[in-house]
Amino acid sequence: MALTKEQRKEQKREYAREDYHKNKDKYKRFRATKELREYMKRYREKHKKYFQEYKRKWHIKNRNKIIKKAKKWKQDNPERNLKLEREKKKRYRSNYPEKIKAINYAHINNQRDDNCSQCNSIIDLEFHHTDYQNNKGFTLCRSCHKELHKGDIIAT
Repeated sequence: MALTKEQRKEQKREYAREDYHKNKDKYKRFRATKELREYMKRYREKHKKYFQEYKRKWHIKNRNKIIKKAKKWKQDNPERNLKLEREKKKRYRSNYPEKIKAINYAHINNQRDDNCSQCNSIIDLEFHHTDYQNNKGFTLCRSCHKELHKGDIIAT
């Protein structure tokens, strides 16, 4: 009788559990040795570019999986997520006070035009700052603003 995929996985897990319990001391020593940790640290440092490239490729390949997992975590942990978002916003405000001043100035003085300077849309308008110190910039819709920051369009 052929085993299903789940049955094969469970069989492998059971074998791994038995092997671990038979050789528990060996596994613990192997994981806990200071020499091994130091060796792995040196190895990763020596091959840093390889690991960075590997991670980058893995993230590109599994982008949708990562996004789905993050969304699920946010749904499962709303209080923790809210706390992290607040901390993130607080760090941003303390790291970029000139941007916050410019954004607030643009809101207070209503610097936005009535339409997007790229596509003439009147929906989801945002003010793009070209110079935060002097509050200079122009109005874009949200999609054109994203494209501008990605580098897909050039500001006119």
